Amino acid sequence: TARAGTPLSDLEAVLAEKGQCLPFEPPHFGPGATVGGMVAAGLSGPARASVGAVRDYLLGVVLINGRAELLTFGGQVMKNVAGYDVSRLMAGAWGTLGLLTEVSLKVLPVAPAEATLRFECNQADALRKLHAWGGQPLPLNASCWVEDAGVGQLYVRLRGAVAAVDAACKSMGGTRLDNATAAPDWRACREQTLPSARSSPTWPCGACRCPPRPPCWRCRVACRRWSNGMVPCAGCRRRLRTVMCCAKQPGQWVGVLHYS
Repeated sequence: TARAGTPLSDLEAVLAEKGQCLPFEPPHFGPGATVGGMVAAGLSGPARASVGAVRDYLLGVVLINGRAELLTFGGQVMKNVAGYDVSRLMAGAWGTLGLLTEVSLKVLPVAPAEATLRFECNQADALRKLHAWGGQPLPLNASCWVEDAGVGQLYVRLRGAVAAVDAACKSMGGTRLDNATAAPDWRACREQTLPSARSSPTWPCGACRCPPRPPCWRCRVACRRWSNGMVPCAGCRRRLRTVMCCAKQPGQWVGVLHYS
């Protein structure tokens, strides 16, 4: 259990000292990331497909609603929810349902072994490989396909018992990379700073006519989340010359946030 304003890096450092981790690898997007912001954004890293998202590890929250009432949902241990699991609604809500003050999370032990394999293949072959491996008892943890100088590269990360990881490396083939060499690339994947993430040509809001993609990630996610109580930053407003079409009108309340 941690206060919502606890720096995310501090929490991960304390967990690492105890051999524990947040398995969903939340992105930081800078040194100011907090535990409450992690839950409010609801974003996960490259291991999301294999271990689950933020909401799957959220046990309980304490929040203040729009009436200034202090509410507690969930708890601090597993299997403690009777009725609606309201605490999980906070994941990805961007604070529109209440201001988080305290968060209880489930953590897992750090995997005893890790390996990264690299394969040269195009995107279609990468998908076929991943589909085939997904039906086998392999310790798959994350995958990432990138194109470098016209050559497709599939990176697969394995995590689990030492024997399981070693056996998977032998059966899957590919080139095994040193963990220290692969770590910065997986960190870039988590932080969405890979070239493929930076060069997205569209602002993903297909139900309305949006202007070109705003430069900051907060406003991009805001458009994905629709009416989530966010107003574009000053840079985006100067570029777009308008409040994004998904936002509410000025003077309206959205959850506990107010547009001025």
